[in-house]
Amino acid sequence: DPVEFTPAEVEIMARMEHGRWLVERLLAGWRPGEERDLEKKTNPYLVGWSQLSEEIRDLDRQTVRKIPEFLEAVKLRILRKP
Repeated sequence: DPVEFTPAEVEIMARMEHGRWLVERLLAGWRPGEERDLEKKTNPYLVGWSQLSEEIRDLDRQTVRKIPEFLEAVKLRILRKP
């Protein structure tokens, strides 16, 4: 069975995922803005974790919870040390 992350692990990795996404977007020329605009490359979620709503934070948490599933799809898995 795939590993299930603990709530604490999900929280830590969700923060890390948001940071990764944020840096990726900023390096690609995106900037914070009132609304998401592909042409202007603006997004209201290009802010720190503490500035996000719980609803948006949950998107990162959902992504993290799916990591074991993503890995399994490419024949990889997470092993915990005994």
